[in-house]
Amino acid sequence: MIRFVTGLAIGLAIAYLTAPNSGKASRDTLVDFANDKAKRYKQIKEQLDETVAQVNHLTNVVKSQMGPSIQSLFTNKQVTS
Repeated sequence: MIRFVTGLAIGLAIAYLTAPNSGKASRDTLVDFANDKAKRYKQIKEQLDETVAQVNHLTNVVKSQMGPSIQSLFTNKQVTS
């Protein structure tokens, strides 16, 4: 593990020293990249939350329409009415 961290630090140092942009430009680019990714992940999370809410709603609708017979799907028992 220590070799990995050492290699990572050396790689970052070399990349920083040989970068074609100034330090400020590199930092600005990294910040913009991170902000764009954070915004995209937030959008994905919102879409996922919406999808989960829709699935939960549809599950409740199906349960209410199926009544006791839905339990027979999961327990392999016949429903007697």
